[in-house]
Amino acid sequence: MKARRKALLLAVLAALAVIATARADEYTWPEREIKFKRSDEAIPAAVARLDPMPKYVAVIAPGRGLLIRRWPDWPPGKVLSEQQEALLARRFSDAVVQASEGLRLYAVSEEDARRMATAVIEASDERNRRRFGAYVEHLHRQQSLIPDAEKTIAEGEPELKTITSRLEELRRVGYFRNRAEAEKIAGDLGTLLNQIDIEIAGREAEVKVLTAKFGEPSIRVTESMREMHLEIEVDLAGALVRKKKAQDARARALEYVALSVRRSLLRTELEKAQSTLTAEAREKIAQQILELERGLAHPNEHMRPVVVRDNTVFIHPVIPLATTRPGSGAAAPKAE
Repeated sequence: MKARRKALLLAVLAALAVIATARADEYTWPEREIKFKRSDEAIPAAVARLDPMPKYVAVIAPGRGLLIRRWPDWPPGKVLSEQQEALLARRFSDAVVQASEGLRLYAVSEEDARRMATAVIEASDERNRRRFGAYVEHLHRQQSLIPDAEKTIAEGEPELKTITSRLEELRRVGYFRNRAEAEKIAGDLGTLLNQIDIEIAGREAEVKVLTAKFGEPSIRVTESMREMHLEIEVDLAGALVRKKKAQDARARALEYVALSVRRSLLRTELEKAQSTLTAEAREKIAQQILELERGLAHPNEHMRPVVVRDNTVFIHPVIPLATTRPGSGAAAPKAE
């Protein structure tokens, strides 16, 4: 009875995981168009004296969760005027200010104010988009665990059987019992092949010299010279045969080493796949998928576009601080 309930639970979790996959794939990152509106309400400068003095301020409300970096790393990808760049370079904390109504971006021109506001919103959205993408990738990895494990076993078990059979065959003809012996034999045969190549090169040179002498009219070819030529050719043919045998034996040893490495890796992969397909592992994976799906259905503020009230940024004129009432200053935001 208990086993039946567990099987039923796994079936329900698997079905819900399929729903989770569909919802994750259907989720699209919302596009937005930032609007700008001019306001006649003047906002005071952050301090009494700034050089250059800003004339406009863009206000992003409510201004939470925005990505703010220190100059010159911010704003990215936006061309500002030389005066605006000078203001940010000299007095960044007085040009980018977190106030009660939102983030204030002081600028020497209205265009610079718009560009700064656009830059900070786009950079913040992109950061959150990457966070959301990483979350989706994590969900997809969880969803692929069981299918990947099943595929590994379906393909890996026949391959393991074939490799094991081939290793036994090589062991019978290769004069080695394990990978270490095969590696040693491959090394010894490599040394032997180098020696045989030297021997072959010498015999080929002797054959070439004798053949050239036989073609000279002034040289009388004796029977002993013919016998010497024949002996050298026989030695050369024997060396070539020994080389072929050594090459074949070394190839078998190297194949044994490669297959041994592959069998070890394959066994590890199969053990991991089998552990993934246990009832307990399946249940855990299904629960993780459901939790991730809930996170995608209701993403937190770090995985959504940053909040900009009505998708509208207000551009205000700036008045010198000396003409305002006391207590209207604001604190600078912390940079990330």
